Amino acid sequence: MKSLLLDGHVLARLLLGLTTLAWAVCAVSIEQTLTGVMVLVLLVWMLNGGVRLWRLLLLLRWFLVPALLVHALFTPGELWWPGIPVSKEGLMQGVRVSLHLVLLFLAAMWMTALLRRGEWLGLVAAIPPIRRYVAPYLLLLPAMYREIRMLLTELGNRWRLQGRWPHFPVLLLSAMRQGLRTGRSVAAALWLNWPSRGIPYAGRRRCSMPVTVIVLMMAGMEAAMIARWLT
Repeated sequence: MKSLLLDGHVLARLLLGLTTLAWAVCAVSIEQTLTGVMVLVLLVWMLNGGVRLWRLLLLLRWFLVPALLVHALFTPGELWWPGIPVSKEGLMQGVRVSLHLVLLFLAAMWMTALLRRGEWLGLVAAIPPIRRYVAPYLLLLPAMYREIRMLLTELGNRWRLQGRWPHFPVLLLSAMRQGLRTGRSVAAALWLNWPSRGIPYAGRRRCSMPVTVIVLMMAGMEAAMIARWLT
């Protein structure tokens, strides 16, 4: 599915991602949001795999739980249970907001997965004002990702050896300092070895016309749904 979908033209896939993101923003009712969540879970799972999708969804709990609690506890309305300061209206509003956050997150994942990394870099390189400010950060990301993964692995090993909560703030502070030092060294190495040809990005690939037509049809269907919701 992923290799077949990525055979479409890059601009068609970008248009599909943008319409999906607009579709997620315009979803208002719970029925629309639930439908979008179920469809995007299936699509993102086919592109990125279930393990990666599950790990990214776990990160959302730090946003969903506070949103649900704030709306449930501080929205006036009929109490859900006597003696418990949770209103039915607040609970429903919290569920609606949480589902919308999940939908927006999945739409962003879908849009990111539709283009290869080199194609994203190519789009950035094609726009001079954006390239001027964003290019250094894009070039820093791969190296920083490798260094931070090694740093987190080392931090986990040190925590397993010590394993005492009183030592955790010191361990965290040392990891932050080491991360800042790593960032400075990686940035200095990038500056000394700046690519002479600018951002390395993937060149033009041969695209499949049938796949491009299918992608454009999907984008058109989403645009039609958005127009129907807005009217």
